[in-house]
Amino acid sequence: MSDDAPAPRNPFGAPDVPAIDGDDVVAFAATVPTAASPDDENAPLWTGARAPETAGALDGAWAGRWRGGARSVWTTGTAIVHVAEDRLFALVRDPGGSYLIEAKRAGGDRWLGRYANLAMPGDSTPWVGLAASDGRIDGFWAHGRWDLRRRATGEAAGKDVAAQVAACVRTLPPDLAREVLDFAEFVRARRGR
Repeated sequence: MSDDAPAPRNPFGAPDVPAIDGDDVVAFAATVPTAASPDDENAPLWTGARAPETAGALDGAWAGRWRGGARSVWTTGTAIVHVAEDRLFALVRDPGGSYLIEAKRAGGDRWLGRYANLAMPGDSTPWVGLAASDGRIDGFWAHGRWDLRRRATGEAAGKDVAAQVAACVRTLPPDLAREVLDFAEFVRARRGR
């Protein structure tokens, strides 16, 4: 990035997601539910221990999973979520790569935007998230599902958590950086390192 380039919108220092409010995002949003359902496939706990609710805050350590397109099974990974005013940012890492989701609040607990594959920026489709609670976001992408669930303190964070923390913690606001570092330290201590 040159000195003249604008700073990214996202708190992770990654290239920004393009056209989060494009016509394709609006058209896609019209095809998905407008509110979370207690019967949604993301309602059953799939991350292990139930994480404590956080009184309206979505910021913190999450798990992410997606399915669709050529994949009929779930691909799971880790995520860091940060909300700044009317924007939700999620940095998601799984065995297939690293992705950035950026979405704008579209009234209530609905978020409209898109994701971008950080290694292949052309790999990007609309994404809609419905925040069912402070620990569950039912996500939809153009080819299937892309859900998020808050991680419980001490839950195994996956093989790449150290790399994820190192890649983004310096760019986070102080309160969120402390939460991420506390979570990483707890996991490290629990594993006896």
